[in-house]
Amino acid sequence: MRIVIKRPGEPAEARNIPNELDEWQSLVGGYIEVVTLTRDLVMVVNEEGKLLRLAPNFTYHGDMIVGPAVFVGVKDDDFIDISRDWEAKILEYYREV
Repeated sequence: MRIVIKRPGEPAEARNIPNELDEWQSLVGGYIEVVTLTRDLVMVVNEEGKLLRLAPNFTYHGDMIVGPAVFVGVKDDDFIDISRDWEAKILEYYREV
């Protein structure tokens, strides 16, 4: 599955991963929380990131996102490959730290 990951202090990076719960948990370092961004794009973060005091990553609508953030496509509540358009936009937006 194609995703874009943005880790604190690093530029965004596109990569392929297996669509398995343990992989998602490994990427964010714990339980996952899914944040809906658009009808076809979500962000997966660590559900307890703020409680665990994970490193600040970026702000989203005035809220600090901490720890790794994974951007992935969604359709009918299922994760799907991120679209090429979203991938390009996110990589461009987070290309610098």
